[in-house]
Amino acid sequence: MPYANPQHKKEWASAHKEEAAASSRRYYEENRTAILESRRLQSTGWTTEMVAASLVEQGNACMICRKVFKVSANHTETPYADHDHDTMEPRSLLCHACNVALGFLNDDPELCIAAAEYLKSWKGAR
Repeated sequence: MPYANPQHKKEWASAHKEEAAASSRRYYEENRTAILESRRLQSTGWTTEMVAASLVEQGNACMICRKVFKVSANHTETPYADHDHDTMEPRSLLCHACNVALGFLNDDPELCIAAAEYLKSWKGAR
């Protein structure tokens, strides 16, 4: 689109509907992953800047198990942007397993403690 001014851009898009729609579709396809990731983060109270800062603060590792998030040529282990489901307040970055574990325990600290105590009671019992 030839205009940087939002009003001119809107006028151009209105006058060139098919071209504007094609341009919009191309942009979405070229940037689909980033757009979807940004929407997902926003829905959990995070921004891409917060994720980047947390990765540095956490040493690129899960806040619970300390497993390092691996990045290789053909695979990226995505950290999960954990958040309080009631307040949507961002908490920390977690690996998939720790994020799922908290979810299965309904983010309940007492259930997490009970699960830890249960596992400790069976440690070495065999």
